[in-house]
Amino acid sequence: MNFYKPQGISRGDLQEVILKVEELEAIRLKDLLRLEQEECAQHMQVSRPTFQRVLTDARYKIAEALTKAKAIRIEGGDYCLGGRFCRRHGRYLMGDEQCARWQEDLVFNKSKETENTSKKIAICSTGTSPSSPVDERFGRCACFMIWDPVTNKYEVLPNTGTEAARGAGTGAVQVLLQKNVGIVIAPKIGRKAFMSLESVGIKVLTGGDGKTVEEVRQSYQAGEMQE
Repeated sequence: MNFYKPQGISRGDLQEVILKVEELEAIRLKDLLRLEQEECAQHMQVSRPTFQRVLTDARYKIAEALTKAKAIRIEGGDYCLGGRFCRRHGRYLMGDEQCARWQEDLVFNKSKETENTSKKIAICSTGTSPSSPVDERFGRCACFMIWDPVTNKYEVLPNTGTEAARGAGTGAVQVLLQKNVGIVIAPKIGRKAFMSLESVGIKVLTGGDGKTVEEVRQSYQAGEMQE
């Protein structure tokens, strides 16, 4: 659906408001999913000021359409909005594949301050021991077992997002970032959480289903984990 109009007015008599796809995406993230502005900006791979500008424009256009009985047409939005997920192709871009509709001013350039070079590893766990089975759920795992290769020790990080109604994955990303985690290992991970991790420089490795935390760590050191 890319066109909305007031009931009872023919298209020929209507004025239209053009809502760009990135503007619709800003509305979806902020007003529908109720994410924090920083999370929204990370999802769209833009700076916070750019996200605020896009959101303000979107709200203005919707308000204009509703109060002045105008139609809303969604177009001009063949953009790649973060995480190399291309809405034009409807999928993730592969390798060095480029999208001709990439809008350069929407690209969020990571500064050195946001680059994460840490090698601390967070493994989704069902318990607080290295012998605990790996938890399949990233955002709602019982806890994270964080292994530091420098000290060769584990730290238990309870996952406070397990009871969250929404946004558990993105909330977990912020906690892991504060702990200086550079790699996350999980059997499965949602697209939103993956994009959030990627946006802050945390590498995601998949696998470990049916193994213990310690077995996964050993598999990582043996180079058996996949990105």
